[in-house]
Amino acid sequence: MENLLLRREPFGGILAEQEGSKVRFLNHTGFEITYGIANGWSDNDIIHHIKSKYDVSNSSLVENDIKNFRQMISKVKDWDTAESLWKDSSDNKEIASIPALSAPLDLSWEVTKRCNLNCHHCYNDSHAINYEPNLEQIHSVVNELSSTRLRNIVVTGGEPLMREDLKTIIGWLRPLTFNLTLATNGTLINEQNIPWLGEMIDLVNLSLDAGNKFAYEKFRGRKGTFDKCLRGLELLVRKKVPVVIQTTISRFNIDSLEELADLAIEKGATAWIARLPVYSGRANQYKGDFLSRDEIVKKAPYLSEIRSRYKRKFAELQIGVNFVWSYGKPFNYVQQQDRAISCAAGTVSTLLTAEGTLVPCSLFSSTDFRSNVVWDNNFLKEWEIAQCMQTMRSLRLHQIRKCFHCEDYKVKCSSGCRAKSYLSGDLYSKDPDCGYLS
Repeated sequence: MENLLLRREPFGGILAEQEGSKVRFLNHTGFEITYGIANGWSDNDIIHHIKSKYDVSNSSLVENDIKNFRQMISKVKDWDTAESLWKDSSDNKEIASIPALSAPLDLSWEVTKRCNLNCHHCYNDSHAINYEPNLEQIHSVVNELSSTRLRNIVVTGGEPLMREDLKTIIGWLRPLTFNLTLATNGTLINEQNIPWLGEMIDLVNLSLDAGNKFAYEKFRGRKGTFDKCLRGLELLVRKKVPVVIQTTISRFNIDSLEELADLAIEKGATAWIARLPVYSGRANQYKGDFLSRDEIVKKAPYLSEIRSRYKRKFAELQIGVNFVWSYGKPFNYVQQQDRAISCAAGTVSTLLTAEGTLVPCSLFSSTDFRSNVVWDNNFLKEWEIAQCMQTMRSLRLHQIRKCFHCEDYKVKCSSGCRAKSYLSGDLYSKDPDCGYLS
């Protein structure tokens, strides 16, 4: 179990990949069995522990549970990411609503709103609010989280490297998490900061949207930044920091994605993720820069071709959308049921904004779907009780009206993205990018 995170929770516990997105919810006996396995106990030791703790008389039932848990732990690759959010691994029964974790498993932390670029696609209009929390406010949350262990912390912005005290902040965050990621445009990475970045950061999400200077700088809104971005990428690779290239698909790059992929490979990037934009923040001002739904549908075969051509050249490659409308149905068919919606936002993950509020995920950052301010030891309280978080945990399929009656619901799209629906006016409407429902 060296690659798994086991954490006790009020309802039992969670078992999660340390590097990945898969999660299993455990009831109390399930947690104790998994704890015993993690500590190398024999089956007899675990049986004795369970019988003494829970007054269980039937050893054969416990023995069977242990067998099932050992098998589950040995086959993490077979876990289904969506199902694992709404099934209890202890008895494989459906969870009526997602229980509140004692703390998020994955945390994105917006340490500033400031940014040195002016990107057309930015869902976080970084120049609208130049606010950033002070060190005292940041440290109050660090102290509050010091008694737990997170799987992932992503330091984001704005551009985090705009902060001169970022090294101090990252030093505080490092002990809290297994994986510490920096989300950056790469242009401010230099010979002065690369030594400590290389030592303290596990992964970098680097924004790169084009393989040529003209398209990149047109999209990013600043001249002279393409070469700086590539220099930052080269410094990271030299320091052996894994780099994930993050690309937003637009009219600037849709016909030259191969050029971008080849450049990323040449420079030593580990992975490449190319997504469609989310119309929030500054992206609303530049909708003409992006492809319409019909245009993307027509490009689906092309995106599939690129995926096939480059998938073996990156450790991870994602391109396009989670489900491509009318072109392919990659999900397995399942029995229709009114199950809990399995989005990680607000259930296992959250974003702490620079203003000090929690939102379920970064796509909600420009909305009022947020908690109260969490400075002064209110982070865990707001994570548990904020209405936005409770709403995300209790979402069920019948509430997403059109999705529940969709003939193609057999496709496990999990009702698409709730943030996109909220941004289009209604949390309970269909995903505006869905093509199954016209």
